[in-house]
Amino acid sequence: MTSPVLQARDIRLSYPGSLAVKGVDISLLPGEVHALIGENGAGKSTVAAVLGGLIRPDSGVLLLDDEPVRFSGPADALRAGIGMVHQDPAVLPNLTVAENISLTTDRTPWVSRRRSRADVDAALAAISCDLDPATLVEHLSPSRRQLVAVARAVHASARVVILDEPTSSLGADEVTDLFGAIRGLTDRGVAVLFVSHFLDQVYEIADRLTVLRDGHLVGCWETSDVLAAGAVADVMGAGHPDSASTDPTRPDLDDVGPTVLHARGVVSDRLPDALTLSVHAGQVTGLSGLRGSGRTTAARLLGGVDPVSEGSVTTSGGALVRAPRDALANGVVYLTEDRRRDGIVGALTVQENILISVRADQGWWRRMSAARARELALSWMESLDIKPLDPDARADTLSGGNQQKVMLARALATAPRVLLLDEPTRGVDVGGRFTIQQIVRELAADGMSVVYSSADIDEVRRVSDRILVFRDRRLVGDLAAEKVTSRTLLTLMS
Repeated sequence: MTSPVLQARDIRLSYPGSLAVKGVDISLLPGEVHALIGENGAGKSTVAAVLGGLIRPDSGVLLLDDEPVRFSGPADALRAGIGMVHQDPAVLPNLTVAENISLTTDRTPWVSRRRSRADVDAALAAISCDLDPATLVEHLSPSRRQLVAVARAVHASARVVILDEPTSSLGADEVTDLFGAIRGLTDRGVAVLFVSHFLDQVYEIADRLTVLRDGHLVGCWETSDVLAAGAVADVMGAGHPDSASTDPTRPDLDDVGPTVLHARGVVSDRLPDALTLSVHAGQVTGLSGLRGSGRTTAARLLGGVDPVSEGSVTTSGGALVRAPRDALANGVVYLTEDRRRDGIVGALTVQENILISVRADQGWWRRMSAARARELALSWMESLDIKPLDPDARADTLSGGNQQKVMLARALATAPRVLLLDEPTRGVDVGGRFTIQQIVRELAADGMSVVYSSADIDEVRRVSDRILVFRDRRLVGDLAAEKVTSRTLLTLMS
């Protein structure tokens, strides 16, 4: 039997107020893709961080080639042949793609410009990525930044590559390219740890899978031996329905509520064709399209985040929305797709993050009592099942999925009339996605207008009443969700 290249035995780790990992074992074999799955807060990213040298466990042991090892940090782990790609890619926006990729192997304080471009080109080609190596990373979308981070791990020639939610911001074609790169790694004997919420992707790429729940090890199985229904039950736990079964009652599109937000002839530098659309009270308007299609730009324009060069965005009362402050003052709230850059403030507590918009809306000079602030934060944490249930926890100690829920709680805490959600379930597990989609439907049933932008076709169909399809930065379709098929949407999008 092949010996593991990297093992963790009886790993335990606690954060202030919570025990994150409780006696977890995992082993990674050469040439194998090992999936690590579980709900948000189950301990997946924590275990990955321990293996990658980012965190030292309180107890337990790491074995590299059957020898005990302790890493002083990620650089030490990389020297031992263990590379890690994070859920939110740790790339430097002021450097180029080539410079970011070369960071893993440069031993000088600067990035050598004399390094052969052939190595960088080969790393990009390995994941079928057509990025220009001279492009500054700050100009890339979240999905393209993720690919830069993956290429950097490939470039480092690691013996173990840890991928923490690597597909959370990738489109279907990009996932296909990434899986090709992963198979190339395993063909060369590299061990790959694939941390993911997406069970269909786990079944496609993983040889074995380990399930965590609430920091505990549930079990480890050969993927081929696991039935889909059983895996869903293990990941989600008893009592969670499968999100695919959601089929809430939708309103009749011929009997829509009043218009609450209207874009008339809107043009911007990212959306050159005039965009005209209305969103209605009590309706979920889905925005569907491939990455770069214009759907995210449309959501940002409606929320006043991006400037309008021509046309106007107005509320039902006639107020112009030209900036986020205008939007918030008129009950329009935008939830960003990039929680790390534009959303979560990691150094603040969960409670402070949730209440940022509430305090800005009411004015910082109008103080909220400590008891009321705690009550409001806890109510949203309980509603969205944010873990740990500790308002005083620093936001940057939460898992990516729980950070996403904190951002949603922040938006909902302002009691908006219009909620603009851009990739609201990115990095959220199966149970969490169901919870968010169910909340969206309940908000619409209570009269709120929700705009729901996502690259996931099935998710948009499931949660929306009406779907606006974007392609090549143009609106190309306006369809009733209950009457459209995934094939029809894909045809329009491509």
